[in-house]
Amino acid sequence: MQRGFKRLKLLELKNCHPLLLNLCRDYEKKQLSLKEFEQALLHVESYYVRRILGDLTSVQMNKVFNGLYQDAKKLREEYSLSDFASALREKLRRLPTTSKSYFWPDDDEFRRSIIENTVKIDRSRVKLLLGSLAEPLTKFQVKTDDLTLEHIMPQKLTDEWRTRLGANADEVHKRWLNTLGNLTLTPSSYNSEMSNNSFSDKLSYLRTSALTLDNQYFKNVETWNVDEIQRRGKYLADIAVKVWPR
Repeated sequence: MQRGFKRLKLLELKNCHPLLLNLCRDYEKKQLSLKEFEQALLHVESYYVRRILGDLTSVQMNKVFNGLYQDAKKLREEYSLSDFASALREKLRRLPTTSKSYFWPDDDEFRRSIIENTVKIDRSRVKLLLGSLAEPLTKFQVKTDDLTLEHIMPQKLTDEWRTRLGANADEVHKRWLNTLGNLTLTPSSYNSEMSNNSFSDKLSYLRTSALTLDNQYFKNVETWNVDEIQRRGKYLADIAVKVWPR
C-alpha cells in the first residue's frame, strides 16, 4: 500500500486526495481490505498514466476525483458489485468518452499514444514509467534514483546519425526524438559518456544492460530508424496495457 502512495506522489497526482482520504478511513475501519485498497490505487494510477501518455488535459481532474468515492459507492450498491475497487474501476470506465477532459483511454488508444505521442512530462516521471515497464521482466523492483533518461536516437544529430536516418533526418529527429520507443534508462555515469555516440556503440551497451527490458529486446536489433522506434514503441505498449490495465 505504501508503495502505491509513493508512486502516486512521484507521478504528481495531487487531485486524488479526496478519494485517498476516504479509502484510508474505510481501511482503518476495516471496511476495505488491503487487497481492495491496493487494487483501487492501481486503478487510479492506471487512469492517470493512460491520460498523461495520451497528452490529455488534467484541468478537470478535481471534478473527477471530488465525487469519485461517492459515485463508486453508489454504483457498487446499485449493481451489487463484489467490492469497492471493482466499483471504482467501473465508474472510471464509464466516464464520458466524448470529452477528453474525463475519459480513461482504452487499450487501443493507449497503445497508439505510446507508439506515436511525444512524451511531455518531466524526466522523473518518465523514469518511473520506464522502470515500471521493466519490472514485469525481472524479479525485483527497478529503482530509478541512480538511473538517468537516455535518448537512443540522440538529442543532437551527428553526421553518422544523419546518414543512418536518411534524407529526412531532421524531420525524423523532430517527430520521434521524445517518443517512448526512443527512450531508455541507463546508469548516470554511462549516460554522460553515451550521449551522442553512434548507434553501434549504444547497441553494445543496450545488449548488456542490467535491465531485461533492454538486454533481451536489443539482441535482435541491428539498426535504428523510424520503423525501429515504432517497433519498440509497440513492444513497450504490449507491456504497458498489462502494467496499467483498464
